[in-house]
Amino acid sequence: MEEVKIVQYSPSWEKEHIEFARQYWTKKRRFSPEYIYWKFRGQPEQELQGFILAIHNDKVVGQIGMIPCNISIRGKVIEAQWICDLMVDKAMRGSNVAQLLYNHVESNGRIILGSDPSPAARKSLNKNGYCFVTGPHVFLFPISIGGTLSIKQDFFKAFKFIINPVYYWLGIKRRSSVKAFMNVSSSEEIANHLLVKMNALNQDNFVIHDSEFVSWRCGSFGTYYQGIQFYKSQSNRSFIMFYEASSCLYVVDLFYETLKELEEIVYFAAYKARSKKLDYLKLMVNTEKEFKDLKKYFVIRMGTRTEIVMKQDQVSNFESLNYFYYTLMDSDENI
Repeated sequence: MEEVKIVQYSPSWEKEHIEFARQYWTKKRRFSPEYIYWKFRGQPEQELQGFILAIHNDKVVGQIGMIPCNISIRGKVIEAQWICDLMVDKAMRGSNVAQLLYNHVESNGRIILGSDPSPAARKSLNKNGYCFVTGPHVFLFPISIGGTLSIKQDFFKAFKFIINPVYYWLGIKRRSSVKAFMNVSSSEEIANHLLVKMNALNQDNFVIHDSEFVSWRCGSFGTYYQGIQFYKSQSNRSFIMFYEASSCLYVVDLFYETLKELEEIVYFAAYKARSKKLDYLKLMVNTEKEFKDLKKYFVIRMGTRTEIVMKQDQVSNFESLNYFYYTLMDSDENI
């Protein structure tokens, strides 16, 4: 029996990968070479270091992706990578294909990160020495009461016309502040605002968003990805980042220093969502201050917190690391 070999994605394996990926994903982007080179930050028509394939009998039987980044752990800058898109052919499961893929990923020496794995991936990760570090809470701010509740029960769609009274209340107080927010498109400026924020919060254990990373994550890419919008208040240091998807406006990151500023940015995001007929905001809540403050505004806290995947022996090097500051821009979330 021919052994499984591990190779980097390249033009010579595109056809075989398409045949493999079509079995497990319905979205075309999952097997589009154009998208794959963009997502994993490689150069088209070359070997892609960030996307790895397992080959058996000249067919693709497994894959894993790696998105490079730098992270700050207790003040030390470290090279890292987010692993994602793990898949093994059903006929090859139990044949150590996943372990071979993990071994290759681990061989480059970067800290390994992941987020909210599926049940199947979680089982595989546990088996191969990975652990789970606590991440942020997830809050929903309803705009349409019925639209938000319909996440759980389709019955509530009949009540989409009922708008959250807190939205109207914030509008009475903060509507005039909408015009104070300006769109920022410069990746250098956005990166600087993000760095100022992390310094102001005195945070440890987070992804460093340099201008190159911001340019990749905030910029749009063809029909595959709309990018992230960054708006800053012209009156203070507060800002908010978001993108829309289906019935939700995803708040990628935010920064404020007073309750007044929080009300302004939440209303601004909700106002934008309402103009697009979206039902709710989804927010990642990383700090105790954000948690306490947002609870004052009729938010719904999701039952489970975000989990960050890390390699057990790498975590032990940082003396019981038990929390990671995570935003929707850090990994491959929703791309």
